[in-house]
This record gives sequence, C-alpha cells and structure tokens, in this order.
Amino acid sequence: MRKGRTDLDGEGMLVYIPKGGKSSKVLKVTSPILKLSLIFYFLMAIIVCLSLSLLYFINENKQVNAQMEAIVADYNTEMITLSTYVGKQAQLLDSKLNEIATLETVQEDLNIQIKDLSLQLKNIAERYTDSISLASASVTANNVAKFAEDAANIAEALEILLETNENTKSELVDFTNAANILSEYLISVPTYWPTKSTYIASAFGMRNHPILNQYKQHTGVDIGGLWGDEIYAAATGTVLSVRYEQSGYGYWLRIKHSESITTLYAHCSKILVKAGDTVEKGQVIAYVGSTGLATGPHLHFEIRVNDIPINPTLFITSSK
Repeated sequence: MRKGRTDLDGEGMLVYIPKGGKSSKVLKVTSPILKLSLIFYFLMAIIVCLSLSLLYFINENKQVNAQMEAIVADYNTEMITLSTYVGKQAQLLDSKLNEIATLETVQEDLNIQIKDLSLQLKNIAERYTDSISLASASVTANNVAKFAEDAANIAEALEILLETNENTKSELVDFTNAANILSEYLISVPTYWPTKSTYIASAFGMRNHPILNQYKQHTGVDIGGLWGDEIYAAATGTVLSVRYEQSGYGYWLRIKHSESITTLYAHCSKILVKAGDTVEKGQVIAYVGSTGLATGPHLHFEIRVNDIPINPTLFITSSK
C-alpha cells in the first residue's frame, strides 16, 4: 500500500492505491482536520516522550536508592566494627594505665631499696678505707670472722643493687664511688663459689678422715661433683704453686689474692694454669677429679688468712 498527499485549493487529499491494479481511492482532507490530526500526533509524541523520561528517572531513582541503602548498610557495619575496636582499645588502655601505676609503685620501692643499699655500702666503704683495707695484711685470724661477714654482706648487697639498678633509672651519685672502691676490693676477696656443684660432702673442722681413719682437722670443705666439672678461681690473684701429691691432695694449686689471703684447690683431674699466672675471679682454672687420697670426685677447697685455715663458708655460700 502506498500513500500520497497533495495540496489543492486549501484542501488536503489522501490517495489509497491498492495492489493488483485495482482502482485507487481518494480521501479529501480539509485543512482543519489536518491541523487537528497533526496537533493530536504531536501531543501523543510529547506524552510518549514524557512517559519514557518518567520511566527512566523512576528507574534511576530506584538504582540511587539501592546504592544509598548499600552505602548506609556498609556505614552501619563499619560503625559497629569501629565501636567494637574502640571498646577494645579502651580496655587495653585501662590495662596499660594499671600496669604503669603498678610499675611506678615498684619503681618507688626500688628507689628506696637502692638508697638504703647505697647508704649501707657507703658506710662499710668508709669504715674499711679509714681503718682495715679489705686486701691488707691487717686482716688476721682474730678479726677474720668480722672481715668475712662484711665481705659477704658487701658482695650480696652489690649483687642485689646492680641487678636492681638494671631495671631502674636512678642516679646513684652517692653510691658510685663507694661501689667502685668496694668492687675493686672484692675482686681480691674469695667470694666466688668455685664449682658448679653446691653440695658440701665434708665440712670444715674436726672430723674422722674417711681413708686414714684418724680424727683430725679438716682444713677446708669437700664439694661433691662430677669428674671433669669446671673449677673457678674464687677471686683474682696470682698462682703461687701447682703440684702433685700421690698420697695427699693429688693435683692441687694455690692462688695468692693479697698479702694475707690465699686459696687452695685439690684432687683436680687436670690443672689449666701454672705458677706465676694471673687469674681473674670466676676464671676456669682446673677440673674436678679424685686424684690423691680421695673416695670419689670432689674438690677440696681452702681459704687461708696468714696461712691459717679459715672456714670458707664464712666468705662464700652456694650462690655465685
């Protein structure tokens, strides 16, 4: 089907030409009808455009609303997570504040302890530097008990103080000089336990000799141990002699620490130093054995003041 239109004296005309050679038909359209038709189609086109636009904006609005709901949901989730985190951080902060308060209390206690120890050591240092030097010949068998007691107290106090001071920020102004002096003194005082073992198998004093079966003076202490255990120098000094006695101490050595103080280490399996060597406090000098007259591996340890045997436990205990 084909349509055509012509203008004829103010009139419109629609021509209908059918297929198959049939006769065509002509429809006359006056000008008002044509105008009304055009207006109608124009209005319909506008309505359709507005409807499509409305549908588009409705769809866009739905998508925006969906995005907003997703954003709000994510925000609420993040707020819940943040609130939980803040709560945990608040608890952690309270815990840390409590720890700080506890540490401050401990710090105050340690500072008081340090001041007390400082005063104690300062007084002892003044007493010895003004009267009896810890490493002088004036230490005799008569005053050695008091001397050994003070030396042991100084060693213990220094150990506690130095260990405590590692965890503090205190300024030990009054103590520093005295501590240095006393530390130098203690280097030459036998306060270091000479073996890993702390078991005293036979004490100092009168006893029945386990091999000779004689009641006699035991001039040191026998410290039980295992064959090959390390033997340490009880103080800094110079090796006086290294000897071997088959019927006595076996392999033994003597160290001079001052004009008045010496130590002896006997029944060794092996000796690592020789006469004239300088040894440091705590240095390995020999190994435990059972040479000489011995019933088993052990260290016979002596401390002598002006060559008089003194009970070693006056100077040292089983702690280093």
